This record gives sequence, C-alpha cells and structure tokens, in this order.
Amino acid sequence: MLGSLSVGDVVSNAVLIIGGAFALSQYWHSQKVKAAEFLLTLEKEYAPHMKVLLRVEYDETYNNILRIPITKQIVAPAMRLNREESDVIDELESALRFFFTSRAIMELRVDIGYIDRMNAYYLRKLRSRPEIAKYMEMYWPALYFWSELIARPWFRRWPIYCSQIRARFKNYAYGSDALARRGVKPFSGSALSEYRESPETEPSNVIM
Repeated sequence: MLGSLSVGDVVSNAVLIIGGAFALSQYWHSQKVKAAEFLLTLEKEYAPHMKVLLRVEYDETYNNILRIPITKQIVAPAMRLNREESDVIDELESALRFFFTSRAIMELRVDIGYIDRMNAYYLRKLRSRPEIAKYMEMYWPALYFWSELIARPWFRRWPIYCSQIRARFKNYAYGSDALARRGVKPFSGSALSEYRESPETEPSNVIM
C-alpha cells in the first residue's frame, strides 16, 4: 500500500501531520497564557482574605481570635454573637466562599489544574484546624471533601474519594445537615469548655 502512494501524497500527509501538531501546540500554548492571565486575576482576589488566613496559620492568633467564635457556631448555630465574633465569622465565610468559587471555576476545566495547586496550602491549613474542619463539614461540605483531595496525585485521590462516597451521598440526598448528624467531633473539647465558661455577652454588643 505504501508503494502505491505518490511522492505528492506523502508530502501532503506529512504537511497535514506537522500542521496538526503545530496547531495543537499553539492551542495548548494559548490555553496556558489564558490560564496564567486568569490566575493572576484570581491572585488579586486572594489578597483580601490573607488577614484571616494568616490568623488561621499561626497558633496564637487562631486560638485567641478564631477558635471560640467558630466553636460557638458549631455547638449552637443559633447563638447570638457579639460584634467582634460576628466580624471574625464574616471574614472566615468570605474566605471560604473564595475557595468555593475557585473550586467551581476549576470544575470548568479552564485552569489546566493550577487552581488546585494554588489553593492547596491554605485549604489544607484550614482543614488542619479541628474546629474549622468541623465548620466546613457542617456548612461547606464541598470544601470539606475537596480539602482532602486537593493537589494530590490521582492514585492517592481515588482511595480518599472512595472513602467519601457515603458522606457525599448523604450530603446529596439530605443536605449538609446529614454531615453534621454523623456525630464526628474533630474539634477538641477545650474550646467548648472555654466557650461555656466565658461570661455572658453584653446585650449592646450582640449581633442578631
């Protein structure tokens, strides 16, 4: 069959192959450029959340500022918070919403996998704090699941994903309350004790 091909046919086929390979390489190059531009824009959106993320990162600021308000939201979601505690929760919620938006964008496959790696450090840091892990489990289950999988190679993701299937199904079928009812309490009892022993909140500082 090869012998029946003319020189012109061989040249034409070679040109098509080379042209296809060049077009494909140009496509991937343009995708990388677009991803880089997009990530630079996303990086600017990161900046407003660095205050709360740095507080999470360091033990002293986390324990003194974040731990008690988050624990209150876990053990008594309807509990009124004072203004300072409400601001802390608002900052945390804003950061979690940023990660949730990043995850939604990642699922559109426009970032070539970079969003996963960009968010890995701080999302894992959030997950490493027991109170925040429980908070995400109750209120942001998509982030709770992602925080276990983020930036891991596929052969490590699959066993973790399989272990999540039951919880994912419950969340899909019954909502995030199903996760909260699982009875898992990854946060320590010390924060809860401190919360219960703290003085009553002044009425003038209470946020409804």
